Amino acid sequence: MKPILPFILLACLSACSHGNGQPDAGDPDADAADGGDPSDVDTRPDYDPAQSFLLTVPDDTSLCFGFCEGRTWRQELDMIGRIDLIPGHYVLPRQEGFYRSELVDGVIFGPGQNQLQPVQSPMECQAEYQNWGDGQWHYTCRKSYAFSGESYNLEVFILIRPKTGNWPEEVTIDVTDPSLVIHAKLYIGAGVDFRTEIQTFGPCELPGLGVYTATTASGHRVNLDMRGGVGCRMVGETACLFLTSARVQLSNFDEQAIHDRFRLVYVGSHHNWDDEYLIFLNPPAGNTHVVLVDAPSYMGSTGYVIQMDANFNEVSRDEITDWQYD
Repeated sequence: MKPILPFILLACLSACSHGNGQPDAGDPDADAADGGDPSDVDTRPDYDPAQSFLLTVPDDTSLCFGFCEGRTWRQELDMIGRIDLIPGHYVLPRQEGFYRSELVDGVIFGPGQNQLQPVQSPMECQAEYQNWGDGQWHYTCRKSYAFSGESYNLEVFILIRPKTGNWPEEVTIDVTDPSLVIHAKLYIGAGVDFRTEIQTFGPCELPGLGVYTATTASGHRVNLDMRGGVGCRMVGETACLFLTSARVQLSNFDEQAIHDRFRLVYVGSHHNWDDEYLIFLNPPAGNTHVVLVDAPSYMGSTGYVIQMDANFNEVSRDEITDWQYD
């Protein structure tokens, strides 16, 4: 039986009108004061903690692609991408309304790792207060891109909650801090179908969760480092998981360690019970350029380690004889 990873539930947060005592709407034409300065991440702007939060984006902060329940591995491969953020300090207003800021350094999308071209700058942002639980501030920043005649519309979401009943004065993008959540959506073309036109993203740096190990009788072994976060599209009690690294040992070939997220694709299923993992080798192992781990299902169906060539033609298929989670 397939081991079950701990469920990581992402609440769907609905916008509500704020209660009495909240600030009035801000100036819709205002710019965000002292947005991120990529030249000096240590420069701290002046801000009033009673009227704003100070957000810190550390160096090398990016959002990585999440999975969408119901996609095939080919569809997941087509939707891989990364959003790179500009390091620095950002003043987030605690007043509802619109403002401008520049949070995103670039968007890389697709298996060809295409650099999307910005259509407008800076980003258009909106601050909203929501009466959810103890209250929360929700920030949405939007920007349009284009590539090869196709349109792309990006939304970055930042959610700030109270800490032990009190609003934090400063927040840093850090997945271990429950007071801040950041994720994003990229709408391609019409942006309607989640399988082919909407991609979700969450922080790339995630705390460890566990490692699956697939072993075959022929001597193949694949280790899959899985981590939990936000930025997936799933239903019900399905965990938002990311394949962050892998080790592939094919018989008669040297072991490869893969950390490049563009070479690691997790194909999640409902309840994470019938998953696949796509791994690109570099260099190839003989004629094998890609390894697809079709995991044993929770219902007991057989799993396989499938080797494919550069055109995704099947080279070999070996039954998984041992499937462990540590």
